[in-house]
Amino acid sequence: MAVSLRDIARLAGVSPATVSRVLNDPAHRTASSGTRDRIWKIAREHNYIPNRAARALKCGADEDEAAVTYIDVLMTRSGKQQSNPFFNELLRIVEHEVHAHGGVVANVWYATELADDRRCRRPDVDRLLGAIGSSGAGDGGHAGASSRGLAVIGRCNREVLGRLNSRYKAVVSINRSTCDFAADEVTCDGARIARISVDYLVGLGHRHIGYAGQCVGEPRYRGFQEALTRHGLVLDASAVVECEPSEAAAKSVLAEFQRLDDPPSAIVCGSDTLALGLMRRLSLQGHRYWWPSVIGCDDIEEGQFVRPMLTTVGMPKQDMAHMACNLMFDRIAGGHKEPARIEVPSYLVVRESCTKVSSADEIEYII
Repeated sequence: MAVSLRDIARLAGVSPATVSRVLNDPAHRTASSGTRDRIWKIAREHNYIPNRAARALKCGADEDEAAVTYIDVLMTRSGKQQSNPFFNELLRIVEHEVHAHGGVVANVWYATELADDRRCRRPDVDRLLGAIGSSGAGDGGHAGASSRGLAVIGRCNREVLGRLNSRYKAVVSINRSTCDFAADEVTCDGARIARISVDYLVGLGHRHIGYAGQCVGEPRYRGFQEALTRHGLVLDASAVVECEPSEAAAKSVLAEFQRLDDPPSAIVCGSDTLALGLMRRLSLQGHRYWWPSVIGCDDIEEGQFVRPMLTTVGMPKQDMAHMACNLMFDRIAGGHKEPARIEVPSYLVVRESCTKVSSADEIEYII
C-alpha cells in the first residue's frame, strides 16, 4: 500500500508541510541536510506514489497499462558509504522529475567501479554489473516492480552502458563528460569548465596555476592544459597533483603543494568537494605558509555556506535532470529511436575564494 505525505512525515519525524516542500522542490533546504536525505529515502523505500500517478491508481487505472512507470537510477560517482554532493543533488532532482512525469524511482544502485574503465576491462564485467536491473535488489521499496528506464548519474564505461541498454527500454546518462552516443545523454563539457576557471584566474593576474584532481582521460585536465597554452603559460608538472576529487584527498594534496619551493598562487580543483577540503586544510594552518586562490567546479550547495565562499564553475543541474527525464520518457513512449545528446553550458560563479595576486594575503580560510 502506498504511503501518504503524513506517513512519511511520521516516519521522518517532521511535519507533513516539510515533507511536501522537500518532495516538491529538490532545492529546498531543511535545517539539516540529513533530514532532506532521510525524507527522500523513506519516500522511496515505502512506495511513495506522487501526484498524477497516485490519482491514476485511485481512479482504478491498471499499473500494467503504465499508470505508473518505474525507473531505476545508477550512481557511479557516489557509494552508500562515500557521498558525492554534486551527484547526490542530481539524484534528488531526477527523483523529482520522475515524479513530475507520473513515474516512481524503484531502485537506486551504487556501483562506483563502473566508472573505472580499467576495472571494466575484466572478463567478468557481468559480475560487476551484479544485480543492477534485477527487481528488488537496489536501495528502494519496489521489489516487485519491473523498471522500464534507467538514469545513470555519473561517468559509466561504454561497454557497461551497452549491456544496460539491453536490460531497459530507455537508458539516459547524466554526466560532466560525454558517453559518445553509447546512450541518450545530457552532458556538460568538462574541458570548457576548466577553461573558464583558468581564464578567470589569469584575469586576476595569476600566472602560476596548479591543478588537483583526476588527470588520465579527464576532460577537465585536458581543458586546463589547453587554457594554459592559449594564455602562453607553461604547465608546471610539479604543480599538478593527481588524486580522487574528494575531500579525503585534500590532506595529501596540500602536502604536495607545500613541498614546492615555488607553490602556485592559484589552484584549479576537479570538484567542489576537493576544493572545500583543501580550504579546510588551509584554515588549520592559519597564515603560516601561503594563501592560494582556490576554484572548484560543480557549484554544490555547501560552497555558499563557508568562509570564504567558494568560487566555482557551475552546471544547470535542474535543466540537466529535466532534459534527461524528458529523453527517457520519450523513448519509453516510443518517441525517438537514435541516441540523442544534449549539451548544457557551464557558468562562472564568482564568490570569495579567489583574489588578485596582489591581494592574496587578504584571504582568510576559517571554514
